[in-house]
Amino acid sequence: MALRVLTTVDYLKGKEKEKYMSGGKINMYNLYDDVTKIPSIKDLEAMDYEAARNIIMAVKEKHTNKALSKAWGVSDYTIYQKIYVKYGIPVRGDKRQKDNAKKNSTRPEIIVANNDLVLEKQREEIVQAALVIKTGIQEVMKKFEEKEFEGFSLKLKGAFTGKQIQDRLLALMGALIMENEFFIAFEVREIEQKEKDG
Repeated sequence: MALRVLTTVDYLKGKEKEKYMSGGKINMYNLYDDVTKIPSIKDLEAMDYEAARNIIMAVKEKHTNKALSKAWGVSDYTIYQKIYVKYGIPVRGDKRQKDNAKKNSTRPEIIVANNDLVLEKQREEIVQAALVIKTGIQEVMKKFEEKEFEGFSLKLKGAFTGKQIQDRLLALMGALIMENEFFIAFEVREIEQKEKDG
């Protein structure tokens, strides 16, 4: 006979048991919610690049640059120009930068450069499309040439001597059934000396 060990939940019934078995409230905390717990710049530099970058990204989302500069003991300039640039952290541009970008985009030399880039991109797209079309046509032609049909078929292609052609044609004549009809397209070209050497 097996003995059963009873626990607290075994003595509960109904709603009390359901309440006891249900999950409790989940409280989530972030280590970097408190500015004082943020690693120092020296600690960040000692870390793996990706780990340091992830910490900086998380801290940047939670705290202002003013709070970070105070915690790290550096200026806003150092945060932007040294830390954010080093770790590739995206920063939002201020209004002056956006206005300058708009002004610069309407200068003639910028327009010409942009048009050249657009034209180059379009040219590349056309070349790619042409390659796709050419490949498609080649595939269709290949399938057409390889199309199988019922009956006897022989294709002879290449460079042969006159004696080799004669032997092959005589062998072919012996294999043909004389009562059947055949379609023949026969072409013989003499190879010039340049073609033989090249």
